[in-house]
This record gives sequence, C-alpha cells and structure tokens, in this order.
Amino acid sequence: MKNLGIKITGCIIAASVSLMATGPRVTASMFTDVKNEIVAVEAPKLYSMQQSNGGVVFEIVTAALKTQNETATLTTYPIQKMVDYYLTQEKVLGSIGRVKEFSAEDKKGNILLPVSRVQQQDYWILFNVKNADAKTIAKKYMEGITTILNNGQYHAILEKYEGKNSLSAGDIKAFKAQWKKELLKK
Repeated sequence: MKNLGIKITGCIIAASVSLMATGPRVTASMFTDVKNEIVAVEAPKLYSMQQSNGGVVFEIVTAALKTQNETATLTTYPIQKMVDYYLTQEKVLGSIGRVKEFSAEDKKGNILLPVSRVQQQDYWILFNVKNADAKTIAKKYMEGITTILNNGQYHAILEKYEGKNSLSAGDIKAFKAQWKKELLKK
C-alpha cells in the first residue's frame, strides 16, 4: 500500500510539472482587441493597471505616443518570468522596466529607449521587433518624447506623481542629454 501512495504522489508531481512547463497563456489580447500592448511587472505608481493613467512611467510613454497619434495599452503581470514569456513568445509591442530587468536575449535585436528617472531609478521601454509595427512606433516614440520634453508635459507628468520639486533643471538637462545620446545611436 505504501508503494501505491508513492507512485500516485510521483504521478501528481510529474503531471503538475509538465503542466507548468507550458507557460502562461492568458493575455488581455485574448479577450479584447488590444493594439500596441506593452507588458510590465506590476509596480504601483510606476506602471500599474490599478491607476487611471497607468502610473508615471506608462503615462510618459503614452503622452509621447499621443503626440504622434499613436496609442498603447498596458498589461501588467505579477512576476518577471511572465513578462519575459510575452516578450519572447508573443508579438506584444514592448515592455517597460529597468535595464537590469531585461535579459541579454531581450535586448538582442530589440530597440531599448529611455523613458525617465523616477525614485532614483532609470526606466526604459524595450520595443519588441517581433511586432511588425515596433520599429515605426519606436521612431514615433523618440519624436514624441522629444516633443513632451520640449513642451513641458514631461515635467508636468513627473510633478503630478512626484511633487513640485521632484526634478531639478539639472535632472531634466541630464535626461535630455541621455536622450540625445540615444537618438544619435539610432
């Protein structure tokens, strides 16, 4: 009788492992028509589906895209492995995060552009070139971020989340310099 218990337990464990290996399959685009889906690990205040504008970092991305008549939809997940799965297995537009959260495989061949410095951390958007529109939208994002940096909207978004004195003129100048450096690479 003991052997039967061990065999049944072993079968249950083996079955659960093989089921887990298939990876996550549920995404917002399965239930609605999602255009330009951007995925991220849920990070309240920074990028979150719980906030009306998606959080400070996502709001900057959408503001930049809006200046170029583009939109994006944010989908957040509880763990990085799910975000990595959608970047490698699906045709999402991209992902938002810190550079260290993107693997070498994620960065290879994709387009990595800065978004902002918030709470002493730099946040980036990685455009997924498996998405047919990624290169075009990345270019529009670059044009849009330049627009919102120059018209004051970028600073206004950061102040809305971080407070009036969240950024100094030096911070904005440093980000603009970093942004120009990225533009020259492209």
